[in-house]
Amino acid sequence: MHTDLYSPVSVRPFAFILCLLLFGTPMWGQLTVTIGGAGPTCGGDNDGILVANASGGVTPYFYLWNTGEVGPVLLGVGPGFYSVTVTDNAGNTASASMNYTEPPPLLIEVEATPDCAGSGDLQVSASGGVPPYFYQWSNGATTDQQQDLPAGDYCVSVMDANACLKVVCTTIADSISVMVDATEVTCNDACDASVTAYPSGGTEPYTYLWSTNDSTQTITNKHIATYTVTVTDANGCTGVGVGIVTGPDALELSFDVDTLPCGTGLTATATANVTGGTPPYGIGWSNGDIGPVATGLEPGQTYHVFIADANNCYITDSITIVQETELDLQVFTTDEICGSPQGGLATVMVQSGEPPYSFLWSNGGTTQTILDLPSGIYTVTVTDNSGCSGVAQGVVGLSSANIELTFETEDESGCGAADGSATVFASGGNAPYTYLWDNGATTQTITGLTAGMYFVTVIDASACPALGVVMVMGSNELLLELTATGECTGDASAEVNVLNGTAPYVYSWNTGDSTASITGLTAGTYTVSVVDANGCEGVDSISVDPLPGPELSLSVGPISCFGNSDGSVTSSVTGGVPPYEYLWNTGDATPDLEDLGPGAYVLTVTDVNGCTAVDSVELLEPALLELDLTAEDLSCAGADDGSATAIISGGASPVQLLWSTGDTTATATGLAPGTYFVTATDANGCTAVDSAVVAQPDPIVLSFQANPVSCSGVDDGAVSVVAEGGMPPYEYLWNTGDTSPDLTGLPAGSYEVTVTDAAGCTATGSVEVTAPDVIDLQLSSTPVSCPGGSDGAVSVMASGGMSPYGYLWDTGDTSPDVTGLPAGLYSVTVTDANGCTAVGEATVDEPDPLGVFDIALDAPCEGDSTGIIEIGVTGGTPPYAVLW
Repeated sequence: MHTDLYSPVSVRPFAFILCLLLFGTPMWGQLTVTIGGAGPTCGGDNDGILVANASGGVTPYFYLWNTGEVGPVLLGVGPGFYSVTVTDNAGNTASASMNYTEPPPLLIEVEATPDCAGSGDLQVSASGGVPPYFYQWSNGATTDQQQDLPAGDYCVSVMDANACLKVVCTTIADSISVMVDATEVTCNDACDASVTAYPSGGTEPYTYLWSTNDSTQTITNKHIATYTVTVTDANGCTGVGVGIVTGPDALELSFDVDTLPCGTGLTATATANVTGGTPPYGIGWSNGDIGPVATGLEPGQTYHVFIADANNCYITDSITIVQETELDLQVFTTDEICGSPQGGLATVMVQSGEPPYSFLWSNGGTTQTILDLPSGIYTVTVTDNSGCSGVAQGVVGLSSANIELTFETEDESGCGAADGSATVFASGGNAPYTYLWDNGATTQTITGLTAGMYFVTVIDASACPALGVVMVMGSNELLLELTATGECTGDASAEVNVLNGTAPYVYSWNTGDSTASITGLTAGTYTVSVVDANGCEGVDSISVDPLPGPELSLSVGPISCFGNSDGSVTSSVTGGVPPYEYLWNTGDATPDLEDLGPGAYVLTVTDVNGCTAVDSVELLEPALLELDLTAEDLSCAGADDGSATAIISGGASPVQLLWSTGDTTATATGLAPGTYFVTATDANGCTAVDSAVVAQPDPIVLSFQANPVSCSGVDDGAVSVVAEGGMPPYEYLWNTGDTSPDLTGLPAGSYEVTVTDAAGCTATGSVEVTAPDVIDLQLSSTPVSCPGGSDGAVSVMASGGMSPYGYLWDTGDTSPDVTGLPAGLYSVTVTDANGCTAVGEATVDEPDPLGVFDIALDAPCEGDSTGIIEIGVTGGTPPYAVLW
């Protein structure tokens, strides 16, 4: 008997629960938001950044700040309360808030304490910000206090530990210098000038005290003179200035006037010569003529002239037209020649008067020329048509070809002296000679002569005469000798000495004095008239000249830098009589001045005679060395292409620059964001320091949102980018070639975008679109135990995708394990939480039908126990159990 053995297959019950959301969005956890960021470095800068970070919920997120801004990043943040509300794609919300603080503002106070000598101290006090503080002065100092500085402008840059920078400038008042400006008077004797003091340095307000006791900045109605002003500032410091009022020269008038000859119907011309004043001149005559020349002036009449210059300054004077009372005559003669029948000739030339003329000679002749005259003296009277007459005399000599006469004279020494003499010397002819003078003298020499003309006839042994005439000079004027001393302080004197004439004398000076000598004179011309006992008069003038006083010139040593007091003035004196005394408008009494600030410096030098010289100079200071810095910000955040340019004004060329970067050119380039200092040093060693801030635009900040693909291999992912900062609008370029900020229908992968703002600055970022793993199915089966049985089973194990999984077998079962199955092919569809599916198959096998066959081997002998039976099994499922 055979017993079949089976391999057992057990099928146990299985409960399958499928949780599958076929519609909607998966749940990702609770929505939360936090706020982070970077605070402002300097108080008041409002340059903080806040960043909201959301998580959980359903992306994408929408951010709304209490400032009204949207987006995860808030720029340009100042101190205050900030909150953000985040709403996810499912409408859930979450909020966060914070109180945002900043350091206190950096505050600087600078105190300048000047003195009256053009120097002072500086103290800077810093508060706020973040200590410690760092100091940089425009003169290179790096401490918070400086002492004994020269007057000038000073700037200090203070930086705190956060590199916040503040710059404050102040001024140490200079010693007072006073510039004085004076206008000119319109006329030399006018009082219409003004003088104004312009103080600089010191501390306002100023008070003024003039040498005229005026106390205003400007004094008016002043004449030509020198005016001194003392200016006192609010600290009691003083400065002195000098102003000189000048004006045009005094108007002076002289005339060129015709003297009319004797006659009727004659008129004269007069010319007015004007000097001084301010041309052009207006000239008017009392006869109605306008201009410098007056015509048709009648003899004996007085004419007045009025002169006005361009400033309406005027002068008046008058002239009287003089007419001669005698005709102007001149007689020409030729001599009678001794031994010749030909007589002499006399003719008269009329130089004035009114034709026709009548002539009457002493010999009775009535023609202009008389002929065949014996030697002698001939007098002619000429009368013109108007009745004017004149008398002239001529001598017709008796000449011998051999007799020549020469004369020696002694002039009359003075008016009425009658001490002249004349001597005649004859040569040629036949000596001896006899002499006959017209005064009856018969000697060769005549004496006791007054001034006049003397005729002599010299006759030789042959009775040939020679006629000669000699002039004894003299005058009815007294001869005066004037002497004068020099003058520089109004103490000159003049004296007159009469060289001829007869005492007593009467003196009359143009000063009104009536003595031979006068004193107390200033420089000028002095005229004296002297009349002696005989009525002879002498008039003479003498000039009193200024003594050659000292001559002064000043030279300056320039001020090195604006605000410094290192100038000098050096004097050079020549002439006059040393030693000299010096007095400056500063009160100093030395030849030279040093350590000077800008201003006017006036020196008065006095020599031993009290003569003075005054000179002044204006000591100027160089223009303030100044820097004007401009900064070119970075084109884009992080570009390091900023620049700073220094524009120099003032100072002394050449000016050298040194930047805190080491650059020495006017423009420093390739700069990163930050504060850059530059020091300018001019040819005099003067320095100026300034700084420029190179900024950069806000960086372009990119924030991304990504939606993963729903199932592996499906192209339904999406990405979006939000750009902030930089300069909107933005342009987008993805590595896909797309140019919009949002992309959809994407497969899983990495997506990179380059965002370019309006300034051409770029930012690049990437985002990952993820995909769940492919759903992987591992199926197994359990065959049925016997052919035709229904105890088979199948099982599936899913991985990948997104759990949980849902199962659906072609049997309708929904659990991963199915039992009680007959042999066959079974298919299962697995769906994950995203609705992605995978299909797998498994086969439940059954064994072939169990078959037994035997093989018998008989015993060789009956009764023998050596026979064998062997069976064979097919089908079924090994191993087999055999029961005999």
